[in-house]
Amino acid sequence: MKCYTIGISNRKLEDFLNLIKLYGIDCIMDIRSNPYSLDEEDSVYDKEIIEKYIKQCGINYIYMGKELGHERIKAELKDGDFNDIIENNVINKGLHKIVEGIKRGHRIAIMCIEKNPVHCSRGIILGYALKNMGIDLEHIISDIKLKTQERIEEEIFLTYEPIFKKGFINLTAQDIVEYDDYDNINAKDIKNIKMMVIQEGYKRKFQELKS
Repeated sequence: MKCYTIGISNRKLEDFLNLIKLYGIDCIMDIRSNPYSLDEEDSVYDKEIIEKYIKQCGINYIYMGKELGHERIKAELKDGDFNDIIENNVINKGLHKIVEGIKRGHRIAIMCIEKNPVHCSRGIILGYALKNMGIDLEHIISDIKLKTQERIEEEIFLTYEPIFKKGFINLTAQDIVEYDDYDNINAKDIKNIKMMVIQEGYKRKFQELKS
């Protein structure tokens, strides 16, 4: 099962509409917490306006900022942990709405603001959750470029592995902490450590997005 995402930042309306048509999207799920812009040039993406244009293309539009918007997720997980994402009732309800739509055969694209999904909750929070629910994520960058969730995880690893390795933070994964010689471990250990670093990287990125 596959789900797409797309960011509207710095995209002309015509380019945005052409992209979602190019990738065969038949349902846009808008997760922006505030679907309105103070910038007049971006007002075409205000909720009622973009909904009209999307529907004129024969594509469904569903606003889900109340369930999966960044501000809602921050509020729901204010005192919680990154691992609570999938267990949270409000967030879980929104996630299952996406999954059920995909199961019914829809080509769904989650719409938010940031063009680069690694800097957006759709790539970090929803990407992590949906991947763990068996959904393949493909983030639309351009007409010739998609970024998979696996690619997001590679970027997370490359960003945070040097930080974790140098001991700038304490990892909660005891298996990593117990290694005395980080640079001389076998392939299986490296794979396990990489997975742990990615998991911790998700958590760190989550905290950055919350701030």
